[in-house]
Formats: sequence, C-alpha cells, structure tokens
Amino acid sequence: MRPRLRLLALLALLPLAGRADGPPSPGRAAPKSQVGTGASPSARTLSRALVPPATWDRLLDRSAEGLSQAVSRSLAQKGSSVPGDLQGNIRRELGKSMQYEAAMEAQARALDKRFTRPELDTAARFYGSPLGQKMLEQLPDAQGEVGEQLQAQLAMVVPDILHRVAPDALSEAGAEGSGSSDDLAAEPAQPAEPPTGGQPSHGPTASGKGP
Repeated sequence: MRPRLRLLALLALLPLAGRADGPPSPGRAAPKSQVGTGASPSARTLSRALVPPATWDRLLDRSAEGLSQAVSRSLAQKGSSVPGDLQGNIRRELGKSMQYEAAMEAQARALDKRFTRPELDTAARFYGSPLGQKMLEQLPDAQGEVGEQLQAQLAMVVPDILHRVAPDALSEAGAEGSGSSDDLAAEPAQPAEPPTGGQPSHGPTASGKGP
C-alpha cells in the first residue's frame, strides 16, 4: 500500500476523537446506557479488530516516513540542514501523541452511536476472522488500483464533457495560460464521508496494511 494511502488511513481516524461525543446519525439515537459513558465491549472488540495494534504501529511508521521525507525536501529547498534521525524522532513523537487505546476508544464510541449491539457483534466476528483481516489488508490496494483506472478515464472524458456543458471554461483557461481541461481531471473525486468520520468503504473505520 502506498505511503500516502497509509497516511490518509491514519489521518482518517483523527476526526473520531472530536466527533465521538457528537450527535448520533439521524434515525439512530444513542442508547441511554451509552450516554456519557465509555464504549460498549462489542464496539471495543470491533474497533480493535478493524485496527489491530500491529496495524496501528505500521500506520505510524509509514506516517513518520512520509512526514520526514516531506520535511527533508522542504528543508533542502530552503538550504537548511536536516536534523539527525529525523524520521525516528518524528515516529517517537507520533507514538507519544497518537495513543492507540485512546484512538480505539474514540472509534468504538463512534461505532456505538451508529450500529446496534447485534450489528457490532456480527461485524466483529467477521473482521476478526482471517477473511475479515485479509479484506482489511487487501481492499485499500484494490481500491487504489481502481482509482488509478478511474483517474485515467476522467482525464479522457472530462475535456469532452466540458466542451458540452461549459465551453467557456476551456477557452478562458487557454487564454490565461493557467491550465487546461486536463488539469480539471487531475484530482480524483473525493468519496462520500463514511459513517464514522472517514474510512474506506469496506467497513465502518479506517485500516491499513503493512509493507
């Protein structure tokens, strides 16, 4: 899985901490027993099945790698020296700031507000199984492969679409020399936000896979 996708998978968990205590989704009120309390055992089990500790560690490793590369490039462009053991230091700081248990608890509380206890138990059994773990491991790469194909398709169809629906956009871009219709297809469309604050469509939370 690409480092960028791993970093996005990790960042997808971050909104959960801020949203875990927010209002439940429409039509599914939080059980009274859950209001102001910790997550249910069922939600905690599912949360850890979706993001096991080893996966969390790999996400932090990849995040530190990507961040250190970006910082190194930025410093090099400014003519500044790169601090020694930059990646290791970033990884240690991430480990201090991004606590696994806190993230899983926030994720579990968010899941509690969106799924019934039987649904949580069913999902936990699946994602805790070998097939469920393989799904979490392989699906991001499969989605990335399809995304690349869709991006290539967009680059081909967007110019024709713009010619039909907004020809002035093409003429203005050409006159200003600021870009072309191909630029408008350069960024893939963002998927709709999943129920728990940003995760791939294969399940209710984010996940990643190892190198």
